[in-house]
Amino acid sequence: MLNSIVFNKFIIEPGYIECFYEDSSKESGTLKFELSEPVVPRNDLIALSLSTLCGRKYQEIELELSISSRAKINIERFTNSEVIVETFEQISHRRKKRANLTLNFSGGFDSLAALSLMPENTMLVSMDFGGRFSREMKFINSFNAVTCKTNIIDTNFRKNSWTFMGIGSILFSDFLQTDIHTFGSILGASVISNSKMAAMNHNPLPFKGADLENAPYVMPLTEAGTAKIALQSYPELIKDSLNSLANPKEEKRYRKQLLVNAVMKKHDLNIEIENVPEPSTFRFSWGENFQADFITLYLIKNLPDDVQLTVGDIPDEAYSLVNELSLDFYERVNTNYLANFPIELQGNLLKSLINHGMLTYTENDWIEFNKVRDLFKNYYNIN
Repeated sequence: MLNSIVFNKFIIEPGYIECFYEDSSKESGTLKFELSEPVVPRNDLIALSLSTLCGRKYQEIELELSISSRAKINIERFTNSEVIVETFEQISHRRKKRANLTLNFSGGFDSLAALSLMPENTMLVSMDFGGRFSREMKFINSFNAVTCKTNIIDTNFRKNSWTFMGIGSILFSDFLQTDIHTFGSILGASVISNSKMAAMNHNPLPFKGADLENAPYVMPLTEAGTAKIALQSYPELIKDSLNSLANPKEEKRYRKQLLVNAVMKKHDLNIEIENVPEPSTFRFSWGENFQADFITLYLIKNLPDDVQLTVGDIPDEAYSLVNELSLDFYERVNTNYLANFPIELQGNLLKSLINHGMLTYTENDWIEFNKVRDLFKNYYNIN
């Protein structure tokens, strides 16, 4: 049976979009998008936004919208599905190049670091998922961000593709006249595990279709690097940012707390935060979560021996490697991930990184980086 989905019964009003959906398994419901500004996005932008919810789950996608043939092609290539929709010949909607930048802002350390590295005229777009994510919005609302409130998190669409996190940027792209956008994506599991990604600037088709170019400002940095920048740039916001990241009893909240304490200890900083109690059990054992394991090496290096970490069953070879290495690269810039960064923005980015004390890798840093990758090859699929 063909795996398909239909989006229809659209209601499109200034600042509000609603549609009904039903797939071939009879899963159905209503999607809602409430925009903080009274804008009416083009049908192309609405269709591209909905494609981020599909990923490659469906073989056929039917949209009760009239969109351009260019948007249809982009959606078909992104979803690898047949798109059934009424199309028209492309009318030029390309924006006049103004070098406007948009940051998909979540309020975490990675977002704060990206914001501090980006030009002063950077515009912020945030997703409001409601429910347990409402804690984020209290912090985000202290910034001048446009927001897209949605009920996506109450559906199964969130499982199909991470790109739904950028729906706000797509829907607001004409309103903000955005040329370049970025996420707070860092040097994490996906890029460390695949050396071929080092020279790539991954910009999924829904964003390309909305004429958004990607500028991965913090991709060359680890979680420790973005924390260091955030603590330097926004010391007065760290407490609230930390509290917005996760609920007090979640592993993520305690791990980020350890990270803050490690960076403060290493650089002799004194920033007030709310320390939550250590978890009663480990959420992960070594080898179960790459990002948790990766930052654990930095924590072992920079925290007292008696601090409880968030990962259990850490092997002796991890402790031995930490003792052998300086791990300075955790707070430096991996230039591989600048290879396809927009050339017109590279100079200011490098200047800003240097101003924040973020130097590029030395020869020894590359040696240590590869030794850490070799360690993780024993536990993860790394190319």
